[in-house]
Amino acid sequence: MKLLLLRLICFAGTLVFALPILANEVATNSKISKTVVENDQSVVVVEKGSESRKRIALVIGNGNYRFTDSLSKLSNPGHDAEDIAVALRSFGFEVMEKNDQTKEQMDEAITEFGRRISGSEAALFYFAGHGLQVKGQNYLIPVDARIDSDAQIPYKSINVNQILDEMDNGKSQANIVMLDACRNNPISGKFRSGSTRGLAAPASTPKGTVIVYATDPGNVAADGNGRNGLFTAGLLLAFKGNDLSLGGVLARASEEVERGSEQTQTPYVNGPATLQKNFQFAANPVAKGDEKAAPQPPVYVKSSEEIERESWESASASASINAIDEYLTQYPQGRFTDLARADFAHLKSEAAKAAMKSDSAARKIAEALLWAEVQKGDSQSDYDAYLAQFPHGEHAVQATSRSSILHEAATSAATDKRNNETAEFRTQLEAAEKGDVEAMKKLANYYDAGFGVKKDALTATAWRNKVEAAVAQQQLRAANQGNVAAMLDVAERYATGSGIEKDPAKATLWRAAAARGQEVEKNRQLAEYKIKNFTYLEDTTRLIKQNDVDRNQSSTCITSLPIVVIVGLVEDAFFSPTKSYELSELKKAVALRPATWGKPDSMIARASRQLEARQSAFNDQ
Repeated sequence: MKLLLLRLICFAGTLVFALPILANEVATNSKISKTVVENDQSVVVVEKGSESRKRIALVIGNGNYRFTDSLSKLSNPGHDAEDIAVALRSFGFEVMEKNDQTKEQMDEAITEFGRRISGSEAALFYFAGHGLQVKGQNYLIPVDARIDSDAQIPYKSINVNQILDEMDNGKSQANIVMLDACRNNPISGKFRSGSTRGLAAPASTPKGTVIVYATDPGNVAADGNGRNGLFTAGLLLAFKGNDLSLGGVLARASEEVERGSEQTQTPYVNGPATLQKNFQFAANPVAKGDEKAAPQPPVYVKSSEEIERESWESASASASINAIDEYLTQYPQGRFTDLARADFAHLKSEAAKAAMKSDSAARKIAEALLWAEVQKGDSQSDYDAYLAQFPHGEHAVQATSRSSILHEAATSAATDKRNNETAEFRTQLEAAEKGDVEAMKKLANYYDAGFGVKKDALTATAWRNKVEAAVAQQQLRAANQGNVAAMLDVAERYATGSGIEKDPAKATLWRAAAARGQEVEKNRQLAEYKIKNFTYLEDTTRLIKQNDVDRNQSSTCITSLPIVVIVGLVEDAFFSPTKSYELSELKKAVALRPATWGKPDSMIARASRQLEARQSAFNDQ
């Protein structure tokens, strides 16, 4: 009954205010819209029956950021949003004023904003707070965002394109976006490469949209030392000027910002010049030089009470919890506050009833879906997750039993793993203590990783030092045996003190010994090259074997090899001392051969001629 009486009173009040308005409109048939101030009371001229004259603004100031290890708090945005909201209301804007908004709250406010601006004369979005760009996309940061990497930004922040899409769908005659969000980004140093200071220039904008940044793309804006940020302070001064066209306001604001920043900060404007020229914050402006033009027709103005009434009627008609909450925020002691609170409570109650009604069925569906996934995974963590969400669910007993079994199996496997690691560690320790270098290397890694033993970086380093000392001794022994590569390694160790006591003089001696060894090796390789490419020994052996096949050996006939063959054998012995035994055996084998070897067409004779030709060719080289 109380609620009904309040509604009747509200309706009667509406009639009282509406009748003079209708009479005045009939008399004047006015279509003029104008904002004035009389007796410290805001009033707005009404355009007859024109929904398109509606002006809507969403103003957000985020300064009280919760996770200061990634985003610093800002002192100005709350004041900036408050002062901009006051100024816009004086120009006839219906303002949705929001401060310190979370991600969820910003999404809801932007959605409600998109609903309200449908078919309006002007839609204006203002944001003060942290903003940044990642890979050419601009994001506004809610106060509950904890951002540790650039990959988190798209789903923890608000993409500016979301706002532009709402404005595009709203089909407002003029869209204005003002972002005082180019402040220095304290989290950009944590990112790999994607994030950049300041905001990015818009890739595209909806038709009839002007976008304004506090400073040029890629630069940062000053927070300001007073109540407002530098850019917002410039806007507020411009709103008090004579030229209240959008272009005039932005030009005046830019002058103030450049002056206040000593030319280091210049606001950025992107959008149609015609819109900037024609849109007027103050409705029905008088053109410069036309102050004495024809007298203005009589107009009717709305009082602050009427403005409040229209705000309430709009919120009430929407049946939206957010819209009514917005009215209560703007008019906490308003004439319709009791009605608003009653409607707000009723809508909340209905929403709760609907949620409770659908909760049971939805919960069963959710439980069934989760249980199907749990069975697929069949891990202890899967069953524990199910029990955490449905502790008394249909499958709770089965989940508890399976979780216990898997826990016992995991515990047993972990124990076996630890025992095996411990046994492996002890085996390698025993080998290392006996001087096994490979075991020493494994021990160092085991101490680093905590494999079979408690992690101990100092002990791991000690074992690596032992490895270096053991390898150094191995290399020293090899160097003493003439290994040139080992000589160079030993020289380097003496030079650096790695695994052996540093001694620059010994390092020099070992480098000299290595150089001598390299020369000997070079000569040896040259001799091997000559033997490989010009070998009497191999040819002679082949010829003798072939001759034994062609001729029967006669033990009663002794002949000598041709002189050129003997010379070749001697050269082989000189260039390849390691073949001396083979050469001696060969000489014994060729001592007894048939006299036919001396014939001009015998194999030995032919071989001798071939060897003479090869000798000549070798000498020519």
